[in-house]
Amino acid sequence: MPEAPVTRPSLLVRLRSAADSDAWREFVLLYAPLVYGLARR
Repeated sequence: MPEAPVTRPSLLVRLRSAADSDAWREFVLLYAPLVYGLARR
């Protein structure tokens, strides 16, 4: 299983806006492998 990625505080602030599609895309790219790995276990 992959290690948890480091999430920048600035990205978390940007995620407050559901309209910031670039922030959400980056978040999904960071966390999709971790969530997928957890789900597979």
